[in-house]
Amino acid sequence: MTDKEIYKKRQLIIADVKQKHLHNTFSQLTVWAEELGDWQLTDEVKRLEESYLMMLRYALDGIEDPSRQDVYNGIIASIYRCVDRMVRSSLKNNSSSKVYFSTLRLLEMQRVGNIGQLIERYTHSLSQSSLYNLITDSSQNASNMRDASINNERLESDIFNRVWTTYPLSVDDTSAIEQALQSHALPSHFKQLIISALLLGALDYYEDARLKLLLSAYQQDNETLALTALTAAMIIMSRHHSLINNSRILNQLKAIAETPSWHKDATAVFLQLIRTRDTERVSRKMQDELLPEMMKFRPGATGKFNLDQLSDIDINSLEENPEWQEMLENSGIGDKMKELTEMQQDGSDVFMSTFAHLKSYSFFSTVSNWFLPFHIDHTEVVDAMGRDSVFAELIASSPHLCNSDKYSFALSLKSVPEAQRSMMMSQLDSQNINVAELRNASLAAATQQRENIINKYVQDLYRFFHLYRAKDDFANPFAFLSHLIDIPVVKENLREPETLSLVAEFYFKRKYYSEAYNAFSLVAENARPSAALFQKMGYSKQQMGDTNGAINLYEQAELLNAESQWTIRNLAACYKTLGRFEDALKYYQRLETLRPDDVSVALNIGHCYLALDNIKEALHNYYKAEFLDEQSTRAWRPVAWCLMLNRDFEQSLAYYKRIIDNEPTAADYLNLGHLHLASGQAAKAIEAYKQCIAAEGGSVDTFISGIKNDESTLVSLGVNTEMISFLIDAVQYASKQ
Repeated sequence: MTDKEIYKKRQLIIADVKQKHLHNTFSQLTVWAEELGDWQLTDEVKRLEESYLMMLRYALDGIEDPSRQDVYNGIIASIYRCVDRMVRSSLKNNSSSKVYFSTLRLLEMQRVGNIGQLIERYTHSLSQSSLYNLITDSSQNASNMRDASINNERLESDIFNRVWTTYPLSVDDTSAIEQALQSHALPSHFKQLIISALLLGALDYYEDARLKLLLSAYQQDNETLALTALTAAMIIMSRHHSLINNSRILNQLKAIAETPSWHKDATAVFLQLIRTRDTERVSRKMQDELLPEMMKFRPGATGKFNLDQLSDIDINSLEENPEWQEMLENSGIGDKMKELTEMQQDGSDVFMSTFAHLKSYSFFSTVSNWFLPFHIDHTEVVDAMGRDSVFAELIASSPHLCNSDKYSFALSLKSVPEAQRSMMMSQLDSQNINVAELRNASLAAATQQRENIINKYVQDLYRFFHLYRAKDDFANPFAFLSHLIDIPVVKENLREPETLSLVAEFYFKRKYYSEAYNAFSLVAENARPSAALFQKMGYSKQQMGDTNGAINLYEQAELLNAESQWTIRNLAACYKTLGRFEDALKYYQRLETLRPDDVSVALNIGHCYLALDNIKEALHNYYKAEFLDEQSTRAWRPVAWCLMLNRDFEQSLAYYKRIIDNEPTAADYLNLGHLHLASGQAAKAIEAYKQCIAAEGGSVDTFISGIKNDESTLVSLGVNTEMISFLIDAVQYASKQ
């Protein structure tokens, strides 16, 4: 079978399971297991079917069994596990494109051992490495230390790969991982690597054992490990929310939910995952707005200074030029940088686009390295900056960069010529920078620290699933975030009005109106109704193009606050969009009583009257708008049009002359042509229409479409329909001359 046929087969079986057609399910599983020639799977399917038949018999005999639902859930979970094992076995020898299977085949070919054996080997290697640190420095010892580090890093990668690709985890596997996560002898970066391996393996092949390990890790004292594990667990639960029905898992979740930090931590993970929705927008803003503006700004800035005159100036006497700030403000860069700073403070990922091009190093060809916490003893870091480098410490202590970007930064220094690199390192070292003080100075409140740990881990994950060369081989968890709200037990916290309001406001502020509406709807189900809530829901609907839905919500907002000018204005706009001008007029007139001097209101009232063929009232309101703002030209066009409809051609022409002298559009020339045609001046009409075509870039079709649309108006002004056809031809002949 091809990969596509295998996944199709899985899809059909899962569909039967979801419809509770287990007779069909067991039949298909039995045939598949026999095709694979796997007697263990065949026995497992047979055992599951016997358990199901026994449960059926008890149920049909009317025997009460309080644990029946748990038994059924267990059978369903085992069926999913069998399906995944069959898919995996079918793909293992056939799929050449998947990184997962190529990694699995390599591990089996190299016979690196199981998880427990690898961890034992790694522990022994670490103890050997520590002996080298006790020996007096020498070139031989430095070489030994480097070899030991390389061996440790190779073992870390092997363990990551083995934890990632082992399915299902045996009891011994689970025990070995649990002991490793609890061990004080193993480094923190290694434990975090295991967390990521558990996550990566569970994305395609879910099993309760992985989730239980992560939830247990969340209860540890190591803050970074705990929050990394919680983030991984919530991503898995989002991906496989329909499979989280094991009573032990649910009880474990309920117990964890009783801990003091649970609510804030779960909410922080939820919000940070939601924020990834904004990453592409931030990246586009960096690439399309800020960086191009800075490139344009650079020549202007340097051109302000005569470099020759700087040679005799004491550098220490220089101070900032106040013109620089003015130049920044005038260029618009200052506002964009301020916006990006605010985004970063909100938790947005502003460095994604900056470091994306630095992921092509061979270091990032290894899957595990994308998840490896930055540590200054890694051989790649030592090669780039030397051992015990202050610069490496500075990178490590940066609260703004995720681990992946820190490695990118360090690796980029390898390309700097040795002489310049050494000079830069020595200058930093000579400054006697106290890294510990810098780190302590940057520490925020405990809550913010915890949020930052989650923030940076999510950024590491986002980079892997969007930038890794074979990213399409992996199920991208950020595509399943809509299911976060459905995670069992967790959803009780996530559906609290305060949390949902934060999510809704996040989406609303960034113009993701569909997501904002869904979140506000959940808020409305649990919170006291308010005018502001219905206003935002209505506005979201309006931006989504659902004008009727917006009206319904605005009307609910109106019931709660009848004097809201914002609600009245938007209701009027919605009715006008739907062509319900009488309803729109009523709301604009209500708004007029509250804002009698509002030019926009007067204009819109005029537009409604014009649509209702009440030219007299339309003109009255257009004149009012012109009187209220004598500097504005907004009323000129509708006034000129209404005067033409009223057959006051002389006054209409006076307005059109003012319009033509003030940045005219193609539509203005078209309307001027109509006026000349209606007043019997065909030659002038042809000239105006030619100018319309020129303003449209020579598009005759646009002109013809415009005049056809206005044909009924021209007829009402006494223009013969035959004359209109003649005129169209005449204009086309004239435009070619």
